[in-house]
Amino acid sequence: MSRAPGMTVLTAALALAGFAGPAAAAGPELPIHTASDAGSYHTKLCPPLAQHIKDNQQFLSPACTPSAGSAENYGLVQQTPGALGLAQFDVIANLLAAEPEEATPPVSIVERTGVRECLFAVSNAETPLTFKDIREAAAVAAFHLPPEGSGSAATFAFMQSLHPDDLGAAFSVTHEADTMEMLRAVAQADQTVVGLFVQFPDLSSKAFEYINKAGLQVIGVGSRAMSTARVADQRVYTVQEVATSEGGWFSSAETARTMCTEVVIIAANPEAVSDVGAGKRLALMTKALDGFDMAEIAAADDRDWLARMLDSAKEVTGPAAESFLTEVEEATGGML
Repeated sequence: MSRAPGMTVLTAALALAGFAGPAAAAGPELPIHTASDAGSYHTKLCPPLAQHIKDNQQFLSPACTPSAGSAENYGLVQQTPGALGLAQFDVIANLLAAEPEEATPPVSIVERTGVRECLFAVSNAETPLTFKDIREAAAVAAFHLPPEGSGSAATFAFMQSLHPDDLGAAFSVTHEADTMEMLRAVAQADQTVVGLFVQFPDLSSKAFEYINKAGLQVIGVGSRAMSTARVADQRVYTVQEVATSEGGWFSSAETARTMCTEVVIIAANPEAVSDVGAGKRLALMTKALDGFDMAEIAAADDRDWLARMLDSAKEVTGPAAESFLTEVEEATGGML
């Protein structure tokens, strides 16, 4: 075999074996588990995260990988130490709370994104409702939720654990095919019903367009029990003010106060990883998150959706937050 000038026997052998140079330097592909391949986790949040990791550690090959969502991601990152997952903070809080107290937590929250998803209740009720009304009527009210396994369904389960005496006793819970089907079921019901879902506060989304078109009542979700829920001394929920409809020529923009939960990045807990190689991959992947700042990425890359989501929810604190908690803990009697 003739060789190019300067090519040694060793490099020729490597070329024959398929190791032809820098292109072969990339390490093993490590997934970043998202949710639906058409959803915002996969299309909006994951790409800048993957790029940040590549820029920080050239030997890593992070890959945005669709999944069933937050709850499944909790299990997937345990199966492949070094993999990351995007998840709702409240879903992870609920799963960690279910682990045996004496056991090492299998999953860690390794980074926070600053992007929040918010909890919304909707109803076809003609009279104004509070979340306390919904809780008090839970034993007789009809609830419609997105599908089982969804982040919204997992949030509802966590809320039931926080309110065992009312919401925990919910009698009629129907899971629809998706969020849009849930909203249609609420709008078309013959009796007063309630829908609950978790959503980015994005007025351009089909969900909010339908809510406004159908004239559904948007009800802020929250309670004192939710306000005190914590994981690793971090609040799971914060009170936020979000826009629910845009203003027009003859109407003003409408806002609602509700509780929101942050999108976090999860990975296997290194203390629960026994394999040396897996532990090193995990350490490299999490180290590559150093300096990650979603707000800086949104501004630098002119990512309009990210910038809007970071700016669309404003945290409510102090007396205003206390006023919200007082309101959501008072019943109007509108459902009973």
